Amino acid sequence: MFSESAENLLLNILYVTLPFYLIFIFNKADFSFLFSDSEAEQVVKAKEKAKKYLTFLGMCVLFLMMGFPIDVVPNHIFDLRQIPIIIGFLYLGRKYGVVLFLTVLVTRYIIGGNGFYGALITNAVLLLLLFLLDKVYVRSRISRKVLIVVGMTVFSGLIMLANSLIFNDWLFDKESFRPVIGSIVYLTCIQSLGLCVTIFSLEKFRNDQLVREHLQKIEKSQIVSELAASVSHEVRNPLTVTKGFLQLALKEDLAPTVKDYLTMAQEELVQAEEIISDYLTFAKPALDNPKALSVKEELENLGRLLSPYVNLNGIRLEIQIEGGLYILGESKKFHQCLSNIIKNAVEASAPEGKINLKALAQGEAVQIIIQDNGVGMTQEVLRRIGEPYYSTKEKGTGLGMMVVYSIVISMKGSINIESERGKGSVFTLAFPKATPEQGAAI
Repeated sequence: MFSESAENLLLNILYVTLPFYLIFIFNKADFSFLFSDSEAEQVVKAKEKAKKYLTFLGMCVLFLMMGFPIDVVPNHIFDLRQIPIIIGFLYLGRKYGVVLFLTVLVTRYIIGGNGFYGALITNAVLLLLLFLLDKVYVRSRISRKVLIVVGMTVFSGLIMLANSLIFNDWLFDKESFRPVIGSIVYLTCIQSLGLCVTIFSLEKFRNDQLVREHLQKIEKSQIVSELAASVSHEVRNPLTVTKGFLQLALKEDLAPTVKDYLTMAQEELVQAEEIISDYLTFAKPALDNPKALSVKEELENLGRLLSPYVNLNGIRLEIQIEGGLYILGESKKFHQCLSNIIKNAVEASAPEGKINLKALAQGEAVQIIIQDNGVGMTQEVLRRIGEPYYSTKEKGTGLGMMVVYSIVISMKGSINIESERGKGSVFTLAFPKATPEQGAAI
């Protein structure tokens, strides 16, 4: 009896790990989409296809598990069915988790016996817990994720024990009751251990995928930086000469049509110069002459410079700044960084919109928060923002946000972006605090 139970336990463990072996051996590349945050149509389709395939594997695993249960106590069978349900619900989504839950119920009904209603109650409670905690789980660190799933398993074990007391006459029969308690504790420990191993494996795979995407992003940025450094200087000089000759030509007595053409050409040259300046800033973000900047003075000056542009677009700019805040940097690059963000906020906002610019102390850092109530961004745009040549504008180059990231990093700062489609965006820049006397190189 014991050897048969041990054999079925090993079979249950094999069935749990079977989908992972199939993924890693046969088609690992297709399942990398499962952990991607991209909302691109191709990625979404690949993700849904992977989820359906994994759900089918989960259903097969549940059939096999429940077909070869762990028979530890006479007339009381156990298996590891909760592992596929919990993993499927938390990593594939609610829809697929419910499919696996229904698979368990149908299979248990077909098997028959006295424990169907107890299994129904236990798994229904587990499903309710998953609905309540799945969003918390997604936002949690791995240690908290482990605590959540272990807590679910332990709570399900208590429900299972209560069902055993309700649906069986074991409460007053110590000879039968003790083995049942031992079996439930044993099963809870095995399932908790199995869930921990599975979650650590999935999170490692997810982190590897995120690191791979981050390295690809850095590689793209390095290529653009090298290209910018080698080309921009050579292109800028002829543009400056051409712009000078156009200015001289406009002073001559020319036909109105010719003047219009020359003015248009001059405007396009100005735009080209701005793009080249962005390239040069991105290629060389290091600060040449860093000094202590008064955040209050810098933001007030920036507000005065941008007010005509902001007002022209019918937007209201509100500034709230704490006094006595200093950071290390260069005024020109600091202004360029914030100007790029505020201009994007203006373009994303409808007339009569509002942009809040705040500066406050947060521990050992100075936070600068730029918030708008514009159109907002999707998760796909958030994921790709700052990538070379990625822009949602019709004539955008993507250089503006690349420059923002480069300047923030050169000032040893960090940037966090939160956005929701239709509700607006919040840019939070954090820089190390400085004192008025500081001015050493960063």
